[in-house]
Amino acid sequence: MRDEGDIANLITQALVWRRLGIIGEIGSGVIVSGYADDAELMRIERFLVRNSYPHQIVELPRESSESGTEQPPDPSSALPSVRLTNGRLLLRPTITDLADELGITEMPDVSVIYDVAIVGAGPAGLAAAVYAASEGLQTIVIEAIAAGGQAGTSSKIENYLGFPTGISGQGLATRAQVQALKFGALFAISREVVSAAPFEGVHKLTLAGGISFCARAVVIASGAQYRRLSLPDYSHFENRGVYYAATAMEAHLCDGREVVVVGGGNSAGQAAMFLSGIA
Repeated sequence: MRDEGDIANLITQALVWRRLGIIGEIGSGVIVSGYADDAELMRIERFLVRNSYPHQIVELPRESSESGTEQPPDPSSALPSVRLTNGRLLLRPTITDLADELGITEMPDVSVIYDVAIVGAGPAGLAAAVYAASEGLQTIVIEAIAAGGQAGTSSKIENYLGFPTGISGQGLATRAQVQALKFGALFAISREVVSAAPFEGVHKLTLAGGISFCARAVVIASGAQYRRLSLPDYSHFENRGVYYAATAMEAHLCDGREVVVVGGGNSAGQAAMFLSGIA
């Protein structure tokens, strides 16, 4: 596809429109079942949405106690579950296992010395992947969640070069990823680099799980992380009332409830406008 640009454009457009059609079709893709207030269900849904994978969400009612109050989430519960298109059922799968089952990730070939390894698939990592792969360099991108990074959660980006009317973060990420794929870049999604060290004149990178591969050059584009509040048991409420983005998923969970936006930067302002617009 890198050598035959005209044919590559036709194939790329056909695949993009095919994927959009599948996502828009009712009843397509995998079926994810679980409790609406389960943080693990939110994590799986966000992973599928961010990777543009067709899916359906089935929210199950939680059993009530004799006093009439709903039972809290049980960490040992088999939910959420994911039913694959071939009928197989995955019980409370990890994101890594789910990515492998769905074929979202491409594992590095340990026998190959890659020209460029890019850690992180935010806007900077995606740009590096496009530029490196388009020059014929053997390129691999390592990303823990999905292409787009923190920018991928933005409802609209208006200060990015080339989009005078703005574009959603996921739209920007999807275009950049498809562009990099067209030039031959590989994407190891749901993987993290845990160590990097010099090795016989190149760089040896080890992924979580123990898989190692080598690259002549490494681009670190790991981006930024959200600041967290220093409060007791704070992590217990993440994805269960405390969220780091204001997308349609979070808006659905907050429907009819009071919302507090903590922070006053660009992201906080965007979140406030988004939530106010759907109120």
